[in-house]
Amino acid sequence: MERFVKSLPHFKGSWILYSPMLALLPRKKRLVNLTFLHDKKTLFDVVLDVADPAQHTVATTQFEPGTALTIWSLLKEGDSFIDIGANFGLFSRIASKKLGENGMVFSIEPNPAAYKFLLEGAENNMFPMNVVASKSADLAFTLHKPWYRQTTAGRFLQTENGTIKSIKLDDLYNDKVIKNVTLIKIDTEGAEFLVLEGAKQLLQEYKPFVIAEVVPAYAKYFNYTVEELYVFMKNLGYSHFYEINDTAGSIKEIEIQGGEEGQILFASRALTEEDFNEVVIRKS
Repeated sequence: MERFVKSLPHFKGSWILYSPMLALLPRKKRLVNLTFLHDKKTLFDVVLDVADPAQHTVATTQFEPGTALTIWSLLKEGDSFIDIGANFGLFSRIASKKLGENGMVFSIEPNPAAYKFLLEGAENNMFPMNVVASKSADLAFTLHKPWYRQTTAGRFLQTENGTIKSIKLDDLYNDKVIKNVTLIKIDTEGAEFLVLEGAKQLLQEYKPFVIAEVVPAYAKYFNYTVEELYVFMKNLGYSHFYEINDTAGSIKEIEIQGGEEGQILFASRALTEEDFNEVVIRKS
């Protein structure tokens, strides 16, 4: 199956054609293995269900090696990792392999279609949640998905009659559900600042690394600017900012002048070679 899937012609939006066809096959027939190599060494592998548009895309055309390597490098066995906007759980599964049986992965994904695949691929140390992470708890949200987006993608907007409820990460922290948090990854189509506002106590206590997709155009949907996001993080003691280049698989420290965008790693201290002692991330 892996050879067959990779032999198909691939183009932007090819999942629209292939995923429904592959969904007709039994699940065991749809699984392919994604192996991540670094310097000819196998770091991890992940089993993908190519009937899911997001997994189909990862298996064939798009993968985020810079983010994957950063997550793998910064986590240690027994740590806790929070994956906000986990989708089918690619980064959650990568983290679970690194953390081992004593570690914990909290995978938050509000989209029911994506959550189904997240549950199917969950490891024993993963704790999936079908909720929205936001600045307030018990709010109602509705999925807004443009026609051209994958079934497991979209943006959640607050509405009176929404069916998906919200949580605050600080509530989980105060209830001692989550502890020893080393890293938080956030990919929420523009709602990243709202997630961080709901995690202020957790951020102050643990100073975890934070990987967030920072896009000014997306931030406008939620009535904030990326400048406000950077000020918020600086006020919490985050003084080092790194841009992750997922095309090159590299990372570099950047000076924040105002509206920098991209896949940004927020850190309360400078990274050292020891933080990447298992893999070498190129510094571009």
